[in-house]
Amino acid sequence: MKLGKTAIAAAVALGAIAAGALDASPASASMADCTNYPETICMVENADWTGRVWRQYPAQIMGCRPMSNDNFDNKASIIYNSVTYEVGLYVYDRSDCTGTNRYFGSNSGATLTTDWWNDKVSSIRIVLF
Repeated sequence: MKLGKTAIAAAVALGAIAAGALDASPASASMADCTNYPETICMVENADWTGRVWRQYPAQIMGCRPMSNDNFDNKASIIYNSVTYEVGLYVYDRSDCTGTNRYFGSNSGATLTTDWWNDKVSSIRIVLF
Protein backbone atom coordinates (compact mmCIF):
# COMPACT_ATOMS: atom_id res chain seq x y z
CA MET A 1 0.00 0.00 0.00
CA LYS A 2 2.78 2.43 0.93
CA LEU A 3 4.65 1.58 -2.31
CA GLY A 4 1.53 2.41 -4.35
CA LYS A 5 1.13 5.80 -2.67
CA THR A 6 4.82 6.55 -3.20
CA ALA A 7 4.56 5.67 -6.90
CA ILE A 8 1.52 7.90 -7.32
CA ALA A 9 3.23 10.77 -5.49
CA ALA A 10 6.32 10.36 -7.68
CA ALA A 11 4.22 10.36 -10.85
CA VAL A 12 2.39 13.52 -9.75
CA ALA A 13 5.68 15.24 -8.90
CA LEU A 14 7.23 14.28 -12.26
CA GLY A 15 4.13 15.53 -14.05
CA ALA A 16 4.32 18.86 -12.21
CA ILE A 17 8.01 19.21 -13.02
CA ALA A 18 7.39 18.43 -16.70
CA ALA A 19 4.48 20.89 -16.88
CA GLY A 20 6.59 23.57 -15.20
CA ALA A 21 9.40 23.00 -17.67
CA LEU A 22 7.00 23.36 -20.58
CA ASP A 23 5.50 26.55 -19.18
CA ALA A 24 8.82 28.11 -18.21
CA SER A 25 10.45 27.94 -21.63
CA PRO A 26 8.79 30.31 -24.11
CA ALA A 27 8.11 28.93 -27.56
CA SER A 28 9.97 30.23 -30.57
CA ALA A 29 7.49 32.02 -32.78
CA SER A 30 6.66 31.34 -36.39
CA MET A 31 4.03 32.75 -38.71
CA ALA A 32 2.07 29.51 -38.31
CA ASP A 33 1.63 30.29 -34.61
CA CYS A 34 -0.87 32.94 -35.69
CA THR A 35 -2.19 31.69 -39.03
CA ASN A 36 -2.85 28.10 -37.90
CA TYR A 37 -5.12 29.29 -35.08
CA PRO A 38 -8.08 31.12 -36.61
CA GLU A 39 -10.34 33.25 -34.46
CA THR A 40 -7.54 34.21 -32.05
CA ILE A 41 -5.72 37.33 -30.94
CA CYS A 42 -2.02 36.82 -31.59
CA MET A 43 1.07 38.86 -30.71
CA VAL A 44 4.66 38.03 -31.60
CA GLU A 45 7.76 39.34 -29.88
CA ASN A 46 9.87 40.14 -32.96
CA ALA A 47 8.88 41.35 -36.42
CA ASP A 48 10.95 38.61 -38.09
CA TRP A 49 8.77 35.95 -36.42
CA THR A 50 11.34 35.03 -33.80
CA GLY A 51 11.02 35.18 -30.05
CA ARG A 52 7.86 34.38 -28.17
CA VAL A 53 4.25 34.23 -29.24
CA TRP A 54 1.19 35.20 -27.20
CA ARG A 55 -2.17 33.88 -28.42
CA GLN A 56 -5.63 33.75 -26.87
CA TYR A 57 -9.22 33.27 -27.95
CA PRO A 58 -11.39 36.34 -27.25
CA ALA A 59 -13.36 34.45 -24.57
CA GLN A 60 -10.09 34.05 -22.63
CA ILE A 61 -9.63 37.83 -22.38
CA MET A 62 -11.95 39.15 -19.71
CA GLY A 63 -12.10 42.90 -19.15
CA CYS A 64 -8.75 44.65 -19.02
CA ARG A 65 -5.89 42.17 -19.35
CA PRO A 66 -2.47 43.42 -18.24
CA MET A 67 0.23 41.81 -20.37
CA SER A 68 2.51 41.66 -17.32
CA ASN A 69 0.32 38.78 -16.08
CA ASP A 70 1.59 36.76 -19.06
CA ASN A 71 5.17 38.09 -19.00
CA PHE A 72 4.50 39.82 -22.34
CA ASP A 73 4.47 43.46 -21.20
CA ASN A 74 6.16 45.75 -23.74
CA LYS A 75 7.09 42.80 -25.99
CA ALA A 76 4.79 42.83 -29.04
CA SER A 77 6.19 43.68 -32.47
CA ILE A 78 3.38 41.97 -34.42
CA ILE A 79 -0.32 42.06 -33.54
CA TYR A 80 -2.98 40.13 -35.42
CA ASN A 81 -6.70 39.92 -34.66
CA SER A 82 -7.71 36.91 -36.78
CA VAL A 83 -11.26 36.87 -35.44
CA THR A 84 -13.65 37.04 -38.40
CA TYR A 85 -16.78 37.92 -36.44
CA GLU A 86 -17.32 41.30 -34.82
CA VAL A 87 -14.58 41.42 -32.19
CA GLY A 88 -12.37 44.44 -31.79
CA LEU A 89 -9.11 44.64 -29.91
CA TYR A 90 -7.81 47.69 -28.08
CA VAL A 91 -4.18 47.76 -26.98
CA TYR A 92 -2.95 50.26 -24.40
CA ASP A 93 0.42 51.61 -23.35
CA ARG A 94 -0.48 51.33 -19.65
CA SER A 95 -1.24 48.17 -17.68
CA ASP A 96 -4.70 49.33 -16.57
CA CYS A 97 -6.18 49.87 -20.06
CA THR A 98 -5.68 53.62 -19.92
CA GLY A 99 -3.33 55.96 -21.66
CA THR A 100 -2.69 55.88 -25.38
CA ASN A 101 -4.62 53.17 -27.22
CA ARG A 102 -4.85 51.65 -30.66
CA TYR A 103 -7.69 49.68 -32.19
CA PHE A 104 -7.53 46.53 -34.33
CA GLY A 105 -10.80 45.47 -35.92
CA SER A 106 -11.74 41.95 -36.94
CA ASN A 107 -9.25 40.30 -39.28
CA SER A 108 -6.65 43.06 -39.00
CA GLY A 109 -3.18 43.50 -37.64
CA ALA A 110 0.13 45.28 -37.97
CA THR A 111 3.86 44.91 -37.79
CA LEU A 112 4.87 47.59 -35.32
CA THR A 113 8.60 48.02 -35.92
CA THR A 114 8.16 51.26 -37.87
CA ASP A 115 5.54 52.45 -35.43
CA TRP A 116 5.57 54.09 -32.00
CA TRP A 117 3.73 51.02 -30.69
CA ASN A 118 6.66 48.62 -31.11
CA ASP A 119 7.29 47.04 -27.69
CA LYS A 120 4.74 49.33 -26.01
CA VAL A 121 1.62 47.16 -25.49
CA SER A 122 1.00 46.83 -21.74
CA SER A 123 -2.66 45.79 -21.66
CA ILE A 124 -5.51 44.73 -23.95
CA ARG A 125 -9.29 44.77 -23.98
CA ILE A 126 -11.74 42.99 -26.27
CA VAL A 127 -14.94 44.66 -27.46
CA LEU A 128 -17.86 42.83 -29.08
CA PHE A 129 -20.17 44.43 -31.60
